[in-house]
Amino acid sequence: MAGFSDDLDFNPFYRALQTNFGRLFEEAQNHCWLICVPQSNSVKGLKFSSNFVESHILKPSSFFTGQFTSIDKGESKTVELEERVLRTVKGFSKEETVKILYEEIGYNQKQEANKLMNSTSEERTSFSECQVFLENFPCHGKALKMLKKKLYQFTNNYMLLPQYLHDAADRLQDIISIGVTDVLHSHSPQLLPHDPLSLEISAIVENYVMGYVHQKLFSIVQRKFADDDKYLSEKLTELYRMELTADQLGVKERFCCQLPRAKVELASLDGKTTPAEKLHCLKTTLELISEEVKQLVQEIPPLCPFSQLQEASVLTSDDLIPLLVTLLVQVRPRMLESNLYYIQNFHWHLSPKDKLSYSLVTFQAAKEYVKSTDFTFLQPSRNKMKKEMSLEELMEVTVELQKNSSKKEVENDGRVRAPKPFDKQLEKITKMIEASTQEHRDRENQVIPEQHHDSERHKRQASKDGLGEFLTSLQHNSLGVSFGKQN
Repeated sequence: MAGFSDDLDFNPFYRALQTNFGRLFEEAQNHCWLICVPQSNSVKGLKFSSNFVESHILKPSSFFTGQFTSIDKGESKTVELEERVLRTVKGFSKEETVKILYEEIGYNQKQEANKLMNSTSEERTSFSECQVFLENFPCHGKALKMLKKKLYQFTNNYMLLPQYLHDAADRLQDIISIGVTDVLHSHSPQLLPHDPLSLEISAIVENYVMGYVHQKLFSIVQRKFADDDKYLSEKLTELYRMELTADQLGVKERFCCQLPRAKVELASLDGKTTPAEKLHCLKTTLELISEEVKQLVQEIPPLCPFSQLQEASVLTSDDLIPLLVTLLVQVRPRMLESNLYYIQNFHWHLSPKDKLSYSLVTFQAAKEYVKSTDFTFLQPSRNKMKKEMSLEELMEVTVELQKNSSKKEVENDGRVRAPKPFDKQLEKITKMIEASTQEHRDRENQVIPEQHHDSERHKRQASKDGLGEFLTSLQHNSLGVSFGKQN
């Protein structure tokens, strides 16, 4: 739709077209014709006739490319359109050239459904992505206005208290439910609640709501778990000083590696805003652990038959969780308890059978292992942990991640989507890792308490067998989700 209006919502011609000439408006949409909308001040107070409206609706010429004719009787007017400039050809008192001030694309029902399908083909988890998606459809305007009003009332009038976070969760679920219903009802034809497209929109509305209230809500979650976060952070710092390595926890030597890409990803956890965004960060971290271990194993020359090598290369929970523990020690996230609670209690589009649920349970298991295990009697490590990544290494890893991500940016038809703000993301990740490590550097020279070795039983306390017992107790955990364990 090509227009000359300063604001379509208040343009008298465009409003009259939608209300008094609805049939013509629908026909123009269905045929993908051009609607020329005069500026508001040029038609103020004018009464619009059918002939006037029809002369401002243009269809492609049957004879000449780039020319358009009006749909009135006899197709009385012809214009040429090229690069936002319209030139009169036929049916006007004199030849004129008019510059188009503003353009907007309109969609009929079938096109809008296709647009929605294309838009939701890529999962959106951040607040900004969801906001852009929802605001990209004019039909969402009224629903979004009502949703923003409810969110404003929640953030400005509702008193959030740490002991009543369950009540806040119930209120936010109600806001999301109403918002989803309003957005679905705004489409024509109306989207049904259980359609795949409707489920995608429901997730987007939830992420939009949670991103909107994040600053206020998450600060209360942090207050509730301040002591837990502090205890876990201190425990991780202690293990960091002890230079804990994966082999000390019973991980097979061929699986022990530095995991730099997973380290960069996990370091970005606190910078995420929506629970879904944080959960995808956990999932990506686990995927990067598996990828880096797999890459390491493939570089080792095979010394056994293929079938035995394939079996030996499988990363099971017995190895994954201690690897994750050592990664937590290296990154030392400051708000892990808060983040896990936030994900578990404020993210409702979560199936207990998918990889996202598995990711949450795996991090919960690693967290509980850190909290409940006495690491005092660990055997000496065969390998020393590299305690810090240099800025150069960090840049290299992040550039590699960006290159891998950019491969996914090319669509099926060969077009390339707009690049993401890599420089800002790199800067943010760098600052987070530096902030995570800076407070510990001044204490690096402190004396580590002397380790005692009382008995052989204590030496094996954090070994693979002990970890196996711990994992067995978590097979059906309090979260109600099981995760796989291979022997």
